[in-house]
Amino acid sequence: MLTSKRIKSSILIFLVALLLLTTGFGFATGYAQYYIAAVLHEKGYFLTARYFYQQAVHREIKESYHYLGVIYLHGQGVEPNAQIAFEYFEKAVINGDVDANFALASHFLEGPNGFEVNPLKAYYWYKVAECQTGRSTSLDTDWIKKRNPHLIEKIEQLGEPCDYMHTDFVKNLGPSTATCEQWLKGK
Repeated sequence: MLTSKRIKSSILIFLVALLLLTTGFGFATGYAQYYIAAVLHEKGYFLTARYFYQQAVHREIKESYHYLGVIYLHGQGVEPNAQIAFEYFEKAVINGDVDANFALASHFLEGPNGFEVNPLKAYYWYKVAECQTGRSTSLDTDWIKKRNPHLIEKIEQLGEPCDYMHTDFVKNLGPSTATCEQWLKGK
């Protein structure tokens, strides 16, 4: 009789064997490694998932940076480390993973596991996500303004990040911590 634990183990063994077989012949793509990592991550095999996400990163799969950030932020198979998590989220943003913008914004707002709480940075990353996706973030940004009325004047002085995103400085660098810091300084 097959138990759910046996089925899970069989699927895991099959996925790892498939990846090892295809890697040996040079056929494994970064996306195959990413999807195997995602399945392992979902099933709670965090260390093995981390390994495959790292392999996918070497093959330039931008979404892998985001999930490596999640693993480090929440301490899934590793010690929680907000700094390493932040670095992975930032790499995801720089490589064009717009979902990482939303993750950064949310983490700056909530400050999980030692992540810096900074509503102004949260506002910046929500607006950058809006610029890149066209999806409205007004519920989030209005909530930030309502909960932090002292920031409204500062935000008005700095201007909208979307306007800032079109400067030569940002066009050359893309959204990153450096662009956020420059925006915060009013440059």
